Amino acid sequence: MKKIMLGLIAGIVLSTGILAFAAANQWIAVSPNFEVLVRGEVFESDPPPVVIEGRTYLPLRAMAEVLGVDIYWDGDARQVLVDMGVTDGKETDTPKKVVYEDFNMKSDKIEAKPGETIKIPLKFSNVPSEGINSGFLKVLFDKDKLEVLSVAGGEIMNSPERDLQTNIMNDNGAITVLYIEAEQQRKGMISKDGTFITIEAKVKEDAADGTVKLTIDSGNFEDYDFNPIGFSPSLGEIVIKK
Repeated sequence: MKKIMLGLIAGIVLSTGILAFAAANQWIAVSPNFEVLVRGEVFESDPPPVVIEGRTYLPLRAMAEVLGVDIYWDGDARQVLVDMGVTDGKETDTPKKVVYEDFNMKSDKIEAKPGETIKIPLKFSNVPSEGINSGFLKVLFDKDKLEVLSVAGGEIMNSPERDLQTNIMNDNGAITVLYIEAEQQRKGMISKDGTFITIEAKVKEDAADGTVKLTIDSGNFEDYDFNPIGFSPSLGEIVIKK
């Protein structure tokens, strides 16, 4: 990949190596069973640190904030700048930070019966015209009532098969979604409203009547220059009725 992982889950590597994705566009990320200390204090962030194949990854932006330094992406020079006001002895201009309005994230109300397979589109609206270049989501669901079968990229992605990485954890009732525009040339970013992902799930045969609601446990999105883009989730209910 041409660009460091955009302040998301692979910002700072605590052991050597580069994060690689599995051929099936899925990876296994687990929560560390140890504490990460920065200057003697327990490091906490959203998204949190993760361990992938024995290596620990911390969010770059969160680490920069803890250390009291700034972080920017210089698209022209193809560099991540961490507390760098001087490069090769020359003063450099600090990239301008942009503040965005929150975009909306929603799903519609769905009715289903036990044993039925349903599709749940997660839709974006009020997407900034500057474009969304990267994003991370952790979505929670009721594992006693739903089994997630697949997660597919929506029509607002330039190349879902390359830009989207997912991990389905039915035992934990969670889905993690990592979006990174693969070309990194400012051309293929998400810049229009529409479906971001579609979650295909099966209502379990023994699911009791009632309502289920997906929830966003954590997430962040950024533009091409590392500026954060906020979002407001409003996810509809899944009404289970025999």
